[in-house]
Amino acid sequence: MADDEAELPAADARWFDLAPGAQLRIDKWLWHSRFHKSRALATVAVAGGHVQLNGERVKASRNLKVGDRVAVNRGGELVEGHVTGLPLRRGPAPLMAAAFVEDPLSRERREREAAFRKLHGGAMPHPETKPDKRQRRQLGRLQWMDFDE
Repeated sequence: MADDEAELPAADARWFDLAPGAQLRIDKWLWHSRFHKSRALATVAVAGGHVQLNGERVKASRNLKVGDRVAVNRGGELVEGHVTGLPLRRGPAPLMAAAFVEDPLSRERREREAAFRKLHGGAMPHPETKPDKRQRRQLGRLQWMDFDE
């Protein structure tokens, strides 16, 4: 483990806060670490309960530190791991990936679910063309029909 930590660019003082006891708001960390495209989206995700810190639902203003466990639900895909760095600002994705290490079980589960979606996603019939105005209306009527009567 010590060899892996030595290779991580999270030790770069230009990009990461190396001060002992350093903390960063979780919404900023999610944005800096590129889990979300904007800080506003990160704040909405935290407020919606899609982010857990050390197993607890938190507010966007909660501070996290290196070593904390984070679980992020991104569109039905649960990513779990621990914080390895606190970025000072948003930077290049390969460098920011060092701020988080995903658990092997989480990665395996995500890969298994992705393979399942890929395998079974093709079973859905897809029309060759988009429905025209008349067909859209027919689909709308079909969706609102009451089949119990």
